[in-house]
Amino acid sequence: IVEEDRTRYLDESRAILQDRSFRSAHYRIVRTDGAVRHIRSEGSVELAEDGRVALVFGFLQDVTDRTHFEARLKRESTYMRAVLENMPQGTTVFDEQLRLKYWNSGFQRIIDLPADVLHENASFIDLARFNAARGDYGPGDPEQQAQARLQLALKFQPHSFERTLPNGMTCLINGQPMYLDDKIAGFVTTYTDITER
Repeated sequence: IVEEDRTRYLDESRAILQDRSFRSAHYRIVRTDGAVRHIRSEGSVELAEDGRVALVFGFLQDVTDRTHFEARLKRESTYMRAVLENMPQGTTVFDEQLRLKYWNSGFQRIIDLPADVLHENASFIDLARFNAARGDYGPGDPEQQAQARLQLALKFQPHSFERTLPNGMTCLINGQPMYLDDKIAGFVTTYTDITER
């Protein structure tokens, strides 16, 4: 067992006997060829009539590839979030159910939505209703305006248009559908301030 993991491994082994239950454990070992492998252990405990641990059943699984893959995904996600957060444009990602999955600070700055409205899994229609109610879409019935935008969004078609917001900012809005295994997975939209253009 890798030295840095040894104390935790021993503590977890003692805990099995004290708590009389088996918990999943993850630690690293060094093989005879010097390779470091990530190991996950799972199991169960059988108690004797007096309540003491009689037997421990379990298995070990080499999860090195999965651990490295998860670490790579985490790093790539960190890079992507850094790129998106430092873009001058606003960005949103909605899934195929039109639930908000990602937005950056640029979007919040340009569209100026309050935190209680802008949150993960916020529905597209609720955001459209908020915008309509405060006059973002101009004069007219707010519910009809919101429903009209919902029907357009449900088509998942590429779109590009300009919109002047109540604060005087003119915004270029570009949307593109996203696909996963040739099926609609949602859409990504960028919002660019073109007021000074």
